[in-house]
Amino acid sequence: MRCAAIVMLTLVGFAGCEPIATDESPVPSTSTPATNDPTNEPAGTNTEPSATAPDNTAINERDASGATKTPIDQDEDQADVKTTAEIRKRIVAQEGMSINAQNAKIMTSKGKVTLRGPVENQSERDTIDRIAREVAGDANVENLLEIANP
Repeated sequence: MRCAAIVMLTLVGFAGCEPIATDESPVPSTSTPATNDPTNEPAGTNTEPSATAPDNTAINERDASGATKTPIDQDEDQADVKTTAEIRKRIVAQEGMSINAQNAKIMTSKGKVTLRGPVENQSERDTIDRIAREVAGDANVENLLEIANP
C-alpha cells in the first residue's frame, strides 16, 4: 500500500513538470503567451535598436591582420612591463579622463611605446601622449589614439 502511494505521488509530481529545453529540441515556455504585443514585455526590456549601433568591424579587421600592434605584442621584458604599468597608473590617476581614455591600449616593446584606441577628445589624446612621453621619452612614443567623435 505504501509503495502504491509513493508511485502515485511520483507520477503526479512528474505530470506537473514542464519538459527541460535543450539545444537540440527547444520547447516553448507555457508560462507567458507569445504575442507581438509590446505591452506584454517585462519591465526594462528594450526591443528598439539603439540610435547609433557601434560598428568597429574595420578596426577588428585591422587588428586581426597583424599589421598593427595589439596588446599581444607587449614584451614580457621587466622594463617594458614596468613602463606600461607606470603609464597606465598615471592615466588612471588623472582626473576627468573618460573610461575610453583609461582603457587606451598601451603596448611597450623594446622600450618603444605604442598608444592605440579611442578617446573622447583632443585633450585626452594630448594628456595620454604627454604622460607616455614623460615616462618613456619623446622619441619612444607612437601615438595612434583616435578621437571617438571628432
